[in-house]
Amino acid sequence: MTPTSVNGTFVPCLESSINTILRQLYPSVAKFSFKIRNENIKYRYKAGETLSELARAYSISPQRIWQIIHDKDK
Repeated sequence: MTPTSVNGTFVPCLESSINTILRQLYPSVAKFSFKIRNENIKYRYKAGETLSELARAYSISPQRIWQIIHDKDK
C-alpha cells in the first residue's frame, strides 16, 4: 500500500482519498455520512468486532474508533 496525501492530509488508501475529496466538496453530505458510519461502527462493536478490526475496515485509527464508540468529539 502506497501512502498518499490530499491537501497535506495523509490517507492510507484510494477509497479514503476519494472520501476526503468528497467531504471537502460536499461538507453537508459528509456530516450525514459520518453519522451513518459512526452508527455502523457502534453496531459492529456491540456485535463483537474489536477496535483494531474496525479501524482496519474503516481506514481510521483504533483511537478514533474508541472515540466514536464513547461519543467523544475530535
